Amino acid sequence: MKGILPSLNTPFSKKGDLDLKSLEKLVKHTIRSGCSGMLGLAVAGEHKLLSFQEKIAFIELVKYTNKERIPFIVSVSDLQNEDSIKLSKQFSYANNNSFKEVLIYGESEDNDNLVKIRNMESGLEKDFDLKDFINKYH
Repeated sequence: MKGILPSLNTPFSKKGDLDLKSLEKLVKHTIRSGCSGMLGLAVAGEHKLLSFQEKIAFIELVKYTNKERIPFIVSVSDLQNEDSIKLSKQFSYANNNSFKEVLIYGESEDNDNLVKIRNMESGLEKDFDLKDFINKYH
């Protein structure tokens, strides 16, 4: 994949909740700007502050708004093993909804200072140094 792949900032309301209306505007802006793809819930983002349900809402809204116009790389990981298991079920969801790649960042990746990207078509995973990944995509 070549071009600009911005990490979507997670917008919050004044109350501290996920601001879905602002997220929708951000996704539309990213597409209109000619970006080659976008990252969601990435390791440098605010995904650690979101509840499991907010993460699902984030993914659903981006998928619906994007309509497969550009690749959406989304993290389906969590530092809590219980939530990681739930989010890992999203691999099936990601595959069934034409996601090209999925970002993996869980407890083992956190311990090793790595992030993984899984190609959903081939199933191949590639490790990236966390700092290099953040510098490249943040």
